[in-house]
Amino acid sequence: MEFELGQIFSGKYPPEAALWCGRNNCTIVRDGTTGWRIEAIPPPTEDEQKAAKMAEVRTALADMDWRSMREHDRLASLPDYKPDNGIFAYKEYLRDFDKQDGRWWEMGILGYEDYWTQRIEAADLGEVSENESS
Repeated sequence: MEFELGQIFSGKYPPEAALWCGRNNCTIVRDGTTGWRIEAIPPPTEDEQKAAKMAEVRTALADMDWRSMREHDRLASLPDYKPDNGIFAYKEYLRDFDKQDGRWWEMGILGYEDYWTQRIEAADLGEVSENESS
């Protein structure tokens, strides 16, 4: 059976319609008191996108906090241990993620290694000042 947006079913709808909706970003909603209609699921609002991105940023920040504390606990007893400023810079990048120019909620979050690769490339091109690069 073929299905399409706006299609109305009286009584029950076939289970295949639900499968089709799941594959085509649609849902089946009540249409009146006895029928059902296929509708598109609207894309997330800008506020929903921002909230989802900030949840992703908070997860990355919590992960980096855990990693940095674990590393600190492991190395702090060494006589020549110095904290890694790179970890602090990356955590700052995560904390300030929503302060970027443009549509930051549509940007991907760089992983720690990708963040430093990008910073090194920018420094090589002279796009990072001396104060920024440390």
